[in-house]
Amino acid sequence: MKNRFLFFSTLVVISVSCFMCSFLPGTEPNKDKTVVTENVMSGLLQMGHFNPRALDDKFSEDVYDLYLKRIDVNKKFLLQSDINELKQMRNQIDDQLKADNFEFFTKSTALLNKRYDEVEGFYKELLKEPFDFTKDEKIETDPKKINYAADVKAQREEWRKLFKYQTLV
Repeated sequence: MKNRFLFFSTLVVISVSCFMCSFLPGTEPNKDKTVVTENVMSGLLQMGHFNPRALDDKFSEDVYDLYLKRIDVNKKFLLQSDINELKQMRNQIDDQLKADNFEFFTKSTALLNKRYDEVEGFYKELLKEPFDFTKDEKIETDPKKINYAADVKAQREEWRKLFKYQTLV
């Protein structure tokens, strides 16, 4: 127990020191912070985690699956084309971490931010008009049974149904 505390304390001190050094003149702050973050994360996953795991393809697949579940729980932001694009890197996350490369996380964040902006662009329009409650429609609320929208038009329709449902509730 004492050794783990010493390990984590040392890791924190080194991380903070490296982070502070990244602001020295002549350094590239974002690159240095990324490298430090990756090294700390990798070290914690391999040595400091209560159940250490090897950084391999199985690890990558598990991270990929859990990450997508967490960043778009109800499958309302990302499109199927986004998922297809990210899926190409499903087995590469471990290799990217080992190579100080955050391509998967950078790409997924960029896609998610793009989709947030798109949704923000049409949700105000959807809420301008009253909903037609005489029209019989269905909406699936269980994320396990929902598929990602095929395109922006289908996504917009899902959001319209969701707003209508929330208004009824």
